[in-house]
Parts: sequence; structure tokens; C-alpha cells
Amino acid sequence: MRIVLLIVGILAFLMGVHWIGQGTGMFTWPSGQSATMYMVAQWTYIGIATAIVGAGLIWWSRR
Repeated sequence: MRIVLLIVGILAFLMGVHWIGQGTGMFTWPSGQSATMYMVAQWTYIGIATAIVGAGLIWWSRR
């Protein structure tokens, strides 16, 4: 169970960081500036929440 929590936590954290980058305009991958998430503040906040949940899962799995 710990391994599963760790993997899910890492994936959630990385996805959150990617969404933060998309929402702030730092990342334009995968489809360039025409992406629906590019420079949309809502995705920054969703990314922050997802990254926090991912970090919490990582922390929980290491306890």
C-alpha cells in the first residue's frame, strides 16, 4: 500500500506542478500557446491544490 501511495503522490505532485506551469504561462507543452490551460488562473489554483495533495500522499507513504 505504501508503494501505491508513493507512486500516486508523485504523479499527482508532478501533474500539479505541470498545471501550475500551464496556468501561469511558464509551460506551453504539449500544444503550445493555443492550449486551453495556457494562462488561465483557474488551472494555477487547481495545480496548487493537486500538488499539495500529492505532497501529502508522498509524506503519508513515508511515515
